Amino acid sequence: MLKHLLIGESGGSKTDWVLLDNKGQTTKFSGDSLHPNNWLDFNFKKLNKQFEMAGIGSTECHLVFYGAGCNSFEQQNAFKLLVQELSFSEVEVHGDLLAACLATLGEENGFAAILGSGSVLIEYENQKVVRYIGGLGRELGDEGAGFYFGKLVSDAYLKDKLNSTQKYILESFLDKKQLILLKKGSFSEEMRLELPFLLSEKMDEFTDFHLQNFELFFQKYVDLPKNTTIHFVGSYAYFHESTLKQVCNAHGYHHGRIIARPMEALIAFNKKDILK
Repeated sequence: MLKHLLIGESGGSKTDWVLLDNKGQTTKFSGDSLHPNNWLDFNFKKLNKQFEMAGIGSTECHLVFYGAGCNSFEQQNAFKLLVQELSFSEVEVHGDLLAACLATLGEENGFAAILGSGSVLIEYENQKVVRYIGGLGRELGDEGAGFYFGKLVSDAYLKDKLNSTQKYILESFLDKKQLILLKKGSFSEEMRLELPFLLSEKMDEFTDFHLQNFELFFQKYVDLPKNTTIHFVGSYAYFHESTLKQVCNAHGYHHGRIIARPMEALIAFNKKDILK
């Protein structure tokens, strides 16, 4: 009997799931991030509900998971133990770095960058991640990521460096409690991460901060031969594509594919190998 395939792709803020049954039917759903920091709160109920709705038992299903924070063998083995109670027929665990490279480069060698909740530059060769720079997390880095944009804007507000229009927009998009926390300098990491989405309708008014954010990423992490092509994955990169291209070109590099999420490419890649 042909196996069913469940693919999970988890970043720093959410997990995308795709269930492909052996008749070609597709079910897509999303859930909380399965970064290792969140494993203690892992809830199996939503996954089980999706299996029930599709009439599929997890024992008939091959799980392929790509996750932020799952780039070492130790983390991958720990995730396999985490999902043991679901009794998948097989479990594969890979890091989000590989997912980004498979989605943008496939079988080509080259460079890809994740600019989403976090940021990292990856060198990819022979379908393997051979080196990466960045991925330091919010406390030490993440320049070029959505979180860092939120940090730049909130810090500028506290230092009274926003122009009058930017200040008005930011204050109008925050609720009373959020505004009080911002003024106290107690803006949470989660709120900084949400700022790119809250301000998306007025993103042109904050172009200077997007430019600064991408500029910091290239200055800190990118030291490659001129004319190198770099591909990009992440919602922050995707929704600010024109600004990203401007900074990339200014540093003498070519921009390649820019995609929000790698899932569609991961489906195609895994489908041909597993659902035979």
